[in-house]
Formats: sequence, C-alpha cells, structure tokens
Amino acid sequence: MRLRSIARKYYNFIKYNLGNPQLEFDYSTLPWIDHDNADIDAFVSKFPVSADYPYNLKEKLEFWKKNGYVIFQKAVLEEQIDALWNEFDETMDNHEKYDMTALIEGYNNTRDIAIKKVPKEILKGIDTRVNEYHSASVLAKKVITHPYITTFVKAVFDAPVVVYQTLVFRYGSQQDTHQDFPWVTPKIPSHLTASWIALEDISPDSGPLYYFPGSHKIRKFNFGTGILYRHGESVFGPKLFGKYLDWKCKKEGLTKQALCIKKGDVLIWHSALVHGGLQIANPELTRKSLVCHYTTTNAYPAHKWKRDEAPTISYYNDIAVYANPLLREEEDSIVMEKA
Repeated sequence: MRLRSIARKYYNFIKYNLGNPQLEFDYSTLPWIDHDNADIDAFVSKFPVSADYPYNLKEKLEFWKKNGYVIFQKAVLEEQIDALWNEFDETMDNHEKYDMTALIEGYNNTRDIAIKKVPKEILKGIDTRVNEYHSASVLAKKVITHPYITTFVKAVFDAPVVVYQTLVFRYGSQQDTHQDFPWVTPKIPSHLTASWIALEDISPDSGPLYYFPGSHKIRKFNFGTGILYRHGESVFGPKLFGKYLDWKCKKEGLTKQALCIKKGDVLIWHSALVHGGLQIANPELTRKSLVCHYTTTNAYPAHKWKRDEAPTISYYNDIAVYANPLLREEEDSIVMEKA
C-alpha cells in the first residue's frame, strides 16, 4: 500500500512538473525588467537616481536581469546598524511589553506567537524570526527604505512601491532551498522582491545564505494548485519543492554560492531566485539580519491583515509603509534613535 502511495506521488510529480506545459508568471503583469525585450538603456535614460546615492543603475539592472540579484556594499552606515540592533535587543529584553509576533520553528506547535508569551532565551535563540518589527520601529522603517534600496526597487518595478513584510533574526535561518513567491503572496505574484541587510559581518560558519545565480529563470514548480503554495490544498509540499529546485539548478548547470557579506551590505534579490540557509557550523556565531519584502501598491492595495480596509500609510524615501491594523498602539512606538 505504501509503495502504491509513493508511486502515485511521483506519478503526479512527473505529470504536473515534467509533462505539462511550463507554468510561469502572467507575462502581461511582469515587471518591465523581466520582459524578454527589456530595453535597459532606454529605461535608464529616463529614470532618475538621486545624486546623493550614486551607483551605476544600468550596470546593476543588467546584472539583475542576468543573475536575479544585486549587492550594494557598505550601503547602510555602521552607526545606524548598531543603533538598530541595540534597539532590537532592548526590545527583546523587554518583550513582555509587546504584542508583535515571532515565527519560532518547533516551538509551542504554532506558527506565529506574541513575543510577550515567549521566554527571552527562546526569543534570542536559533530558529526565531521576529515578524514586522518595522511596524513598531521608526529606525527599522528608515533602514529598510535606505535610498540605495528604494531607488533600485522602484527601478525594477517602475511603479509605486510598498513594504510587504519584514523579519529580524539573530542566527542563520537554516532554511531549505526555496523561492519566495509561492509563500509571500501579493495579488500579482511577480510583483515581489526582497532585501537582506547584514547587521554584522557574516562568517562562513554562521549558516550563511546560499543562492544560485540565474535561477530566477528556471521553470516554475507546480504544487498541483499552480505556482503558489496553498496550505491544505496543494498536492506537493515544501520538501519536494526544495528537492525539485536543487535538482533543477544542478540540471541547468547553476552553481550554488554562499554569501558572506559585510556589516551594512545589502543584498536585493528577485522573488524567483533560488536560495536557502546553510546549516550553522558553529552555534556560537550569529548572523544578525534584517529581511524586507517589497511589492507594488497595485499588487498590494491594502494591508494583508485588513484587506477590506483602506490602509494608514506613511512614506519613507517615496516608499509606502502600511501601519499594522492589528497593532495600532505599537505603530512607531519604538523611537530610540539619537537625533
């Protein structure tokens, strides 16, 4: 009976992922840069980049189109990084005051839990990622909308941009191989990108992020419900998804790379870039990180927790940030940055 079940599973995998026409994002809603005939020269000639934060936009967009990511070195000032981490650490030390939530793998048999209900040693341990810290923190809002990030993300979408979500974590994520778009789901799946801001120098023994350059172009995985994962509905789950991505990247000749960037460096990646977190070789080493996902206001017109309600919006460097409608009293409540 078990063999029959396994055989059926792999028959369905072959039917959905090898036998059907290739699934892809809706081409009519793709960001311009993902079009086959994207004219980067013409775009750059019309797109303004602040002279206060100069970088070669054409070079970055060409690299993005080919590889699915870009890196800005020493983008965020170390003083700002230190202030943010000290603020976050103090927040975790006083976690009983806050209703913001954390995702803690294997803890309390729940997905998200209010940090006030979690012991401090768990909050500061491996496998904990704090959700939406930026909602409470003015400084986090400023960091995730750093001009290097905002100008580039606006160029990728060529549309009004909004912050979708953030995660802050102390240790390497050790996540399996994945892509972001099946899990982080604005109304238009291709309207998604992310940044990782290194809050310290990253050691190769700390479980660094790994990625496959160029993997944003591989054939999409079909969960049996399309390219998006539907909890309780999809035929296939995260484990098989990860195995497929590893196999497909190897088949396409794409090389797995570990990213050991420096404090203040920023990685921005395409929603379809295949990546994950290596295992932590030395549990004494941290990988302090701030991750943010961005989308367009067209794909995300209202906050995900109140989709039928007009959002309360603030703007940082021309990027929209929606107030968390479930935690209005905590919005911008943490203001520890020195003037």
